[in-house]
Amino acid sequence: MKIDCLKFVENLRSQYDLTKKANLAIVQVGNNEASNLYINSKLKEAEKWNIDVQVIKTDENIRTDELCGYIYDDSKEEVKFEDLP
Repeated sequence: MKIDCLKFVENLRSQYDLTKKANLAIVQVGNNEASNLYINSKLKEAEKWNIDVQVIKTDENIRTDELCGYIYDDSKEEVKFEDLP
């Protein structure tokens, strides 16, 4: 079975309300070139979908408890971008 990915995405995009802003936070640990390319592709796609993205880059030596401060469960209190370093 062959799937037409472009047609699938166009159909999905037509069902998505592009007037509403969504938010996405990406936390990158370290500076891996492959990760940089992946994140850049996500930024380009997010722009097409009207999604605000904040990329948070941290040193690879970040402590686990510090890293966990960037991760939250959206069913709990929402993290405001202004609260993040």
